[in-house]
Amino acid sequence: MTFPQVAFAAYTNLPPAMEPGPEAVYYYGPPNLTFPFGTYACVKGLDR
Repeated sequence: MTFPQVAFAAYTNLPPAMEPGPEAVYYYGPPNLTFPFGTYACVKGLDR
């Protein structure tokens, strides 16, 4: 599908209980406990 087709489908032919519009939500649920004082890091390398 093209992006315009996805946008059109998000506002048309919806079931009665759904609100129109594109929306997505995802929550991360780690399998183990996490420490609130821990550190998370992301390293990105750039090779010009």
